[in-house]
Amino acid sequence: MSLDLNAARIFVEVVTAGSFTEAAKRLEMPASTVSDRIAALEKALGVSLLTRTTRSLRLTDTGEEYFNKSAPAVRQLVDVFDETHGAQAQPSGTLRLACPAEFASREIAEAVVEYRKRFPQMNVEILIANDLVHFHRDRVDIAIRGGHLKDSSLKAKRLGLGRLILVASPKYLRQSARITGPADLRAHSCLGFLSSDKAGSETVWNLQTASGLKAKAKPKITTSTNSFGAMEELMKAHEGIGFVPENLIREAISRGKVTQVLTDWSSGPIPVHLVFPAHRTQLPKIREIIPLLTMKVSPLLSSEP
Repeated sequence: MSLDLNAARIFVEVVTAGSFTEAAKRLEMPASTVSDRIAALEKALGVSLLTRTTRSLRLTDTGEEYFNKSAPAVRQLVDVFDETHGAQAQPSGTLRLACPAEFASREIAEAVVEYRKRFPQMNVEILIANDLVHFHRDRVDIAIRGGHLKDSSLKAKRLGLGRLILVASPKYLRQSARITGPADLRAHSCLGFLSSDKAGSETVWNLQTASGLKAKAKPKITTSTNSFGAMEELMKAHEGIGFVPENLIREAISRGKVTQVLTDWSSGPIPVHLVFPAHRTQLPKIREIIPLLTMKVSPLLSSEP
């Protein structure tokens, strides 16, 4: 039996894409060819890798084991080829950028427009995702992330520091009990932010002051959303107190629609980074977008704690 690396790559793409049709689009080949190559791979291995139905496909137990072992090697080979081929070349293909919802939307769009002006041969896909994306599975080239980084396989460029602040409408505050400290939040209607990694857990707001005082507030959450934009509208409608990114709510504060609560308290500085796989640093399509995103997004953030 001869080793067919192309068939292995096609198999990995089919599993990642979730369908033969989508994999064919990504690989720029006929769907019939994709299907034939998978069938040939299964015949060569003497096992069934996928269970196909008219609407979906599912990995067999053997297929799952084969995918888990082969995918990292296949992706590394593809990355090495891309890096070697593109080391001195102009950006080409598709750049897939992941960023949080409602974060610097205008500035990111401006950076992408400038990128496309410089490199009109490029296609750009912007993936809006509040939860952490998986670079290989989601085919992401570069992402904007807030918080402290834990994945050592990623290279990061810090854009600046953000923070979360407590905000409510003036009308809500006039009609509600006075707030003198974090403990008082328990007696107020508060707005929660939904995220899959904290589903079902009790909401805790970690607060601190510039002088170093810290507090863990356990707010009474009455309404929750996975959109800070929706949370802003809820606050404007006097629904309660939200804990939101300062840069997103700054304009509404300046217009008097909402006001900051407990001005001495916030989340403290939260680093915001551009992150991308360390082994793909020199890919032209990634290398060229970094200074543009930095130039547009960094002014929205603080450079000092």
